[in-house]
Amino acid sequence: AVVSTQSTGEVEPSSRLGLPFIAIIGNDGSWKQIERDQVKMLDSPVACRLDRSTPYHRVGEAYGAVGMSIPAEASMDEIRDTLLSAQEEYRKGRTVVVNVELGNSAFRE
Repeated sequence: AVVSTQSTGEVEPSSRLGLPFIAIIGNDGSWKQIERDQVKMLDSPVACRLDRSTPYHRVGEAYGAVGMSIPAEASMDEIRDTLLSAQEEYRKGRTVVVNVELGNSAFRE
């Protein structure tokens, strides 16, 4: 299954009903997409800067999914191994939430 956008609300019924998907969260420690426009309009990043260390994969676990994390300093081998493990769990019928810590970027600026 390819899922483009989900919220944490979909993880619980997916896990409970056996309708698995893999959710990959790109965690840059902010709502950067919102912040770009908000700062232009309101001259303030209030509520857009978050803590990158928030363990979003644990939210998935609380909803019954398998939680996995890829730290920003992970090697390509570690990233590959984690994503392969996520696919393996998915094939077993489990919903998976992968929290991928991203570095800062000027992408789209």
